[in-house]
Amino acid sequence: MIHEISTNRVLKIDPRTEETFFIGPDFGFKKQKWFGGIFAKTNGCIYGIPHNATGVLKINPHTDECMILGDGILPEGQWKWHGGLANLDGSKIYGFPNVSTFIGGFFIIHRADTYISFIP
Repeated sequence: MIHEISTNRVLKIDPRTEETFFIGPDFGFKKQKWFGGIFAKTNGCIYGIPHNATGVLKINPHTDECMILGDGILPEGQWKWHGGLANLDGSKIYGFPNVSTFIGGFFIIHRADTYISFIP
């Protein structure tokens, strides 16, 4: 399970051993950067939906790599999206709009992490 509210690191919990440890870089302290984690079957990664962050958080639980996709393409803040879901084959992840004044619609992560598009 991976959960982020307003921390600067991603916390990984191993339910088999009950160990916890931080993975990935320090993303700095900003309020509620991502909201929800969506699993993509195509590559086994987990995607954090941008709530106040400027890009999508990609977490690879197999390698413990964490990175931001499209960093800077979105403005900071604005409570943009509030969770999301993956389609049946896992090739697209849809972000649900919250109170975004930037786009106001859905966003899509295509083919796990090839590109991001928006639906007004």
